[in-house]
Amino acid sequence: MDYLKNFLAGSPWLIGVMLVGAVLAFNPGLTWAQQPEDQEPADTVELSEVIVKGATRFETPLDSLSRAVTVVREAEVEVQKRLDPNLGSILGGTVPGMSPSTEALSDYGQTLRGRPFLTLIDGVPQTMTLRDGRRAVNVIDPDAIEQIEVIRGGTAIYGFGATGGMVNVITKRPESGDPQASLTVGTDFSTRSSDSVGIRASGRLTGGTDTFDYLVNVSHTQRGATFDADGNRRPADTLGAQGGLADTGSYDFFGKIGFDLGDGEQRLELTGNRFSIRQDSEFAGLADGGDRETGARAMAVRGNFNPEDPGSDNLTLNLAYKRDELLGSRLDSQLYYSNLEVTYSKFPGYPQTEIISEKHGARLSIRTPVGPHAIIWGADYLKDKTTQRSTDALDTSPMLDLDAVAGFVQAEAELGTRFFVTAGVRYEDISVDASDFYRDVERTQFVQGGTLTFGETVMNASGTIHLTETVDVFAGFSQGFTVGEIGRSIRDGTFATAKEFESEAQKIDSYEVGIRGDFGNWNGAIVGFYNQSDNGVSFDEELNILKLPEEIHGVELDGNVRIGDRVTAGGTLAWLKGTVDTDDDGTYDEDLPNERIPPLKLTGYVTYQVSDRTLLRLQGLYSGTRDPNSTAFAGTTPIESYLLFDAFASIALWRGELQVAVRNLANADYTPVINQAYDYGTESFAYVGGPGRTWSVTYAMDF
Repeated sequence: MDYLKNFLAGSPWLIGVMLVGAVLAFNPGLTWAQQPEDQEPADTVELSEVIVKGATRFETPLDSLSRAVTVVREAEVEVQKRLDPNLGSILGGTVPGMSPSTEALSDYGQTLRGRPFLTLIDGVPQTMTLRDGRRAVNVIDPDAIEQIEVIRGGTAIYGFGATGGMVNVITKRPESGDPQASLTVGTDFSTRSSDSVGIRASGRLTGGTDTFDYLVNVSHTQRGATFDADGNRRPADTLGAQGGLADTGSYDFFGKIGFDLGDGEQRLELTGNRFSIRQDSEFAGLADGGDRETGARAMAVRGNFNPEDPGSDNLTLNLAYKRDELLGSRLDSQLYYSNLEVTYSKFPGYPQTEIISEKHGARLSIRTPVGPHAIIWGADYLKDKTTQRSTDALDTSPMLDLDAVAGFVQAEAELGTRFFVTAGVRYEDISVDASDFYRDVERTQFVQGGTLTFGETVMNASGTIHLTETVDVFAGFSQGFTVGEIGRSIRDGTFATAKEFESEAQKIDSYEVGIRGDFGNWNGAIVGFYNQSDNGVSFDEELNILKLPEEIHGVELDGNVRIGDRVTAGGTLAWLKGTVDTDDDGTYDEDLPNERIPPLKLTGYVTYQVSDRTLLRLQGLYSGTRDPNSTAFAGTTPIESYLLFDAFASIALWRGELQVAVRNLANADYTPVINQAYDYGTESFAYVGGPGRTWSVTYAMDF
């Protein structure tokens, strides 16, 4: 109880309450879901109009949920991808609790409420849980995305990993009727050098009949070099072996066909996506010259010592069948396949490595009404084969083969008109076969493989009180479970057999409480959370893996305000604090490092609908300071604050729309959080300035 009192009395809570109070007092409204940019500002977006699937496994109005969920809607994705098509940047700028963008291909150092999150595409898992390569958020082109659903906080609703939360990418749906086509072409560049010029093109075709529909989208992006605010060329790989975006070429082939069966009560849908991004740069040498004490940034070095071009290749297939009525129940099922291959940049003195994760599985969800209540029940199956290999040396990691099955049941109850409660339980049975391997290329450290087995029960319970027609209070408890980086644990540990690592799995207990209001023209929410694990994952200064007790708490706010008929504004706030028990004696004696816990983050935006044909938007992101008391990797360096502004304009022109976006409008000289945090020994290759002012010009036309 003392801890809870201190938590509730903390200054971030007071700041949050004052901010919400100020907004409620001086503004006619906040909108819980941001207004689509293609609608007139006077058209209010109600919570009930925003449909979410990831939180319950069935389509549910956002205002019916009893936990914190962020939905990045299609119109918002359209704006953000013009500023930066990196999905990690889109999430970092729109989701409370999500760390700021890494400005790189990798999402290493980007966490949700201080923990790793599970990424799915239409419910198909992308995260490489057995050996997390941190590439799951950049495996699909934003042109194929309809909306992004983010469950903030640990969840087991889809199982097999979401300890920090879940990002569920919902792909575009076909539009029946006569064929409709669209074409988009664009370029982005810095005024510093012609080497920065990139090109982008995409095309879409959709149509169908009453019983059949289809959508095909093809896109290609060629990125140029990036330059910091002073005009210096940034390294092709700004994190050193983690993955960069400069000088990359990517393509995405996305297709979906659907069949409506039985008067619209049944639907069969097949979705496929093939995404590839590869880097071919003359400046792929390890960056040099960074010095935190003097503020000197690491510079790009000419050369390319990579045996193979770094990048990612992803194939996702999904066959979904839905039936609205089956013996009084609703059925939602899917069969899926995913294959993600990641090639990393070479680090001097070490082999170049690749991680290959091949998954296939099935999901079955059934929703059965029981009077005014409902029971959701079903089962999941997952087969995951993951291996890490070297392109230019002998392998030093085991091959891992996971088989997992799970069953779950969730009850939902409406108690009168003011109370809604839900509770559930899920049991996961997991086995992982690990091969024999050597930890070193000299073949002196042999590790015997074996079968690791895990059986875990996770539970959840949450509820909502409708205080009035416009104000809800919600609270909940949920658990998440993951085998968490078991590939890294086995490789870097000291045990002689893989079987000894069965105790390395991780279970998370998460709590949250919040209040939200929907007042027609304005909505807003404030959420406090706490999560704890006895086996959290961090790294020491030599990048050896650590499994120690840890706890994280924080506060999140978000909301938007409608001002008159033409102006909307809003923003988010997120503050986190995380601590770890370094000697496992029951006392949390150190802060969690910066690669886990980001500084205070504030975002804000304002849009002005100049006319029916013209829209202007200005947005900003502030990342604060953080100086953790930590001896862990990425925890010994203080983080300095920075403030970024972006601008966007769209103008209806001829048969389409001209879009102009300016990223880092003020040309701020800053260093992204992860580049400040990366403190591996005395190396300074990662101390790299963020991108300076960058322009994007795009024209989109419908046929």
